Amino acid sequence: MPVDEAAARAFAEIVADARRRGRRPRILDPLISATAASPGVAVYTQDADFDDMAGVAVVRV
Repeated sequence: MPVDEAAARAFAEIVADARRRGRRPRILDPLISATAASPGVAVYTQDADFDDMAGVAVVRV
C-alpha cells in the first residue's frame, strides 16, 4: 500500500494523539497503522502496541 498524503496525515494524527497521552510509539507502528487507516483497512496483528492507536481498526489474531 502506498504512503500517500492521506496516510501521511493519518500518521501525524496517530503520533500526535499518542504523544498527548504520554506515549512514544515506535516509528513503524504508526506508519503501518496510518497506511491501513487512510483507505479504511484493518490491521491484523498480535502486537498489543496497535490496540490504542486512534482511528485504526485492529483485528487481533
